[in-house]
Amino acid sequence: MTVIKTSQAKNETRYKIPMRKNFVEAFYSIISKFLSKYIVKTSLTPNQITIISGTFGIIGAFLLILQSKTGLICAGISIQLFIILDLVDGDIARMKSMQSLFGKWLDIFFDKLNDFLIIIGLSVGVYKRTQNITALYLGLIVMGLIFFIQFLMVSNSIIFKDEVNSKTSFGKRRESDNSKPKRMLLLNNIRQVIGKHFLMEHCTFLLIVSIFAVLYKTYLCLWLLAFHSFLTFVYIFIHNIYKLKRV
Repeated sequence: MTVIKTSQAKNETRYKIPMRKNFVEAFYSIISKFLSKYIVKTSLTPNQITIISGTFGIIGAFLLILQSKTGLICAGISIQLFIILDLVDGDIARMKSMQSLFGKWLDIFFDKLNDFLIIIGLSVGVYKRTQNITALYLGLIVMGLIFFIQFLMVSNSIIFKDEVNSKTSFGKRRESDNSKPKRMLLLNNIRQVIGKHFLMEHCTFLLIVSIFAVLYKTYLCLWLLAFHSFLTFVYIFIHNIYKLKRV
């Protein structure tokens, strides 16, 4: 009995779903948890939901190329379904105890594939509609920045993992924070809020695309994505330098 409980505890720790602290992800999490209560009663497996979710993303990317008003509204809806079901599959996997390494790989595969296809569909669609080659350049910039940002976020969580979990480091950080003036503490709190809620996260990127697609403002969307992604990159770069100095 003890062995079974220990094994289950290890499994839960290994496949623990991270807390969704970003307010955009938290909003979608409320919807996904509501849907999960009903979907869990069906025979659908987490991997099947992942495939359905990914398919909606691919459809959304294709509809972005068409650039018709109806097509863009449908694209926005498809991308929203992709985001929600992308969270549902993890909830179902946990509720049914069907977590697997393949499921995790499949989820990441469709996430990155759809990021790529949505940016391609958006930039090519805007170029077809406006004949402005700037749209293609913006698409390349957005793609490069978003993938580089996602790489940095993942690598940072690995590189700074030991430093964050270190008791010694925590003690030093706590002591130094107490000695900081109120102005520095306020700036640090602002930095934490920006880092948690206002960076170009996966759900934020897809939400922006969906909103501007429905509003038929896809060219403006490309400029906003490029600007937002650049600011996110600058923030992460400065934040990394700051953290390295504290290690």
